[in-house]
Amino acid sequence: MKEKMKPEASAFDTALYLLGFKDRTEKELSDKLRDKGYDEDEIGTALAKCIEYGYINDCRFAAVYARNRMMQKGDRLIRMELSRKGVSDEVSGSAIDDLSRDESEACFELLSRRYRGQDLSDDSVRRKAFGFLMRRGFSYDSIRQGMSAYEKKSLDIIHE
Repeated sequence: MKEKMKPEASAFDTALYLLGFKDRTEKELSDKLRDKGYDEDEIGTALAKCIEYGYINDCRFAAVYARNRMMQKGDRLIRMELSRKGVSDEVSGSAIDDLSRDESEACFELLSRRYRGQDLSDDSVRRKAFGFLMRRGFSYDSIRQGMSAYEKKSLDIIHE
């Protein structure tokens, strides 16, 4: 097994460089520094400095991440993605709860864009639409309400 060479730049400098590209969670930055060959002490010191200076903040990251994805994805999928990025369940739950959005409205919007006036009364189309929304992490009740609203709007358009 080949040993990694120790980088010339300090772990803190590398962390700042990485944060220049995109906001990261503490876990993501730690993993990235570990991949670059830094030892645990250096990583810990760099992360402590980044947290102290406010360069990384998992609460802020979770809030921005959830807000950016709230119209395309359901709460369940956003929580799962944040968990994969190392955000605690408590922090991700708080960020999602602060959004105070109606998931069924997001389902309706996605259906309106994806199916543009198509009739969902056909079973195969309805199943595809349902599966599409489930894969996006929406709850069953939200999907049901969103689909009902979409069908009602489709009927209103037809009768006009």
